[in-house]
Amino acid sequence: RVRGVGRMVAELECGKCGACGKVGAKKRCPCLAAAYCGDDCQKAAWRQHRDRCVVYMRKAVEKARDRHGTDHPKVAKAIFDVGILLHQQDSLEDAEGCFKEALRIYLEVCGEWEPNVAAVCGSLGNIYDDLGRIDDALAFHKRALRIFARTRGGEHEDLASALTSVGMSLWKKGRLEEAFDKLEEARDLYRRLCGDSDERVALVMTNMALVMGAQGGRDEEALALEEEALSIKREACPAGEGVALSLLNLGSAYAERGLLQEALGRYEEGSRVAAEALPEKVTLRARFLDGIGSVKRQMGRLDEAREALEEAEALFVASLGEGSAEAALAGDQIGRVLQAQGRKAEAMARYEGVLGALRAAARASGLGGES
Repeated sequence: RVRGVGRMVAELECGKCGACGKVGAKKRCPCLAAAYCGDDCQKAAWRQHRDRCVVYMRKAVEKARDRHGTDHPKVAKAIFDVGILLHQQDSLEDAEGCFKEALRIYLEVCGEWEPNVAAVCGSLGNIYDDLGRIDDALAFHKRALRIFARTRGGEHEDLASALTSVGMSLWKKGRLEEAFDKLEEARDLYRRLCGDSDERVALVMTNMALVMGAQGGRDEEALALEEEALSIKREACPAGEGVALSLLNLGSAYAERGLLQEALGRYEEGSRVAAEALPEKVTLRARFLDGIGSVKRQMGRLDEAREALEEAEALFVASLGEGSAEAALAGDQIGRVLQAQGRKAEAMARYEGVLGALRAAARASGLGGES
């Protein structure tokens, strides 16, 4: 079963063939994430698509079970791979289920002190980060760090990755000094292992810049560090996710300083990278559109702002759910645009809709009261 972003990507991309690029493609892969002109185009693109096809990956799980039995490390690995793909497609709850099942198998067969257990714990931590369950995320990231420290030793890339994840969860909890220390340790470890120009060094620098910006009084240092990180990422992978994330962070930083033209340039460049090179990262695309809409609203370009914000809202709803905070914030900004255009009744209806969606989400999660 493919939920959320898989369906949304199909709806967005179904007019373009995944092999030849022609518009009007009608034949869809069963995973719904790719469309083709016909059988010949589907066959031509299969090698490229199969590792991103949820249906194919789930069949691999069943083959592993038939061959090795229900609880076997190879079955756990196949389930884990499905979880990774679902996470990449923002199907967070389905990915969480896969990771939990893989963890159960690994623990039963291998025990706690096993690198594969650490890898699954780290992936669960990433899911909970994305779901806003930061306490759960931090617990799983710390667990992964302990296992990697014991099984990999003090000088290993897995340890640096776990340090980064712990640092980011600490940042989200507002424990900024601890977060910066973990990230600095991760950066230095990556530098020793991979060299100064490695993209992973740059990714950690991006996270360090986020923490510095939150610490107050270090804004200029943070901007300089982020620009340095972006330069490294451009060299390593010009159209990669790392470049997109740096552009998103820089757009936000420039917007906060009132440098709207600079912010818009970063957001628009990042939006192009996300749309062309990372079409499955729907939430990331939504965040760029949300930034573009926010900046254009402040510039007084209200029709363009509303168009971008409505697209961002639709993508947030598709990938994160109607009651998600990000969908609500996009809806709130649409209300502001309508209000600025003198369309007060529409603006009020928009605000009430956002409030209703948030209340419904709170009730569904058990956080809301009866009123």
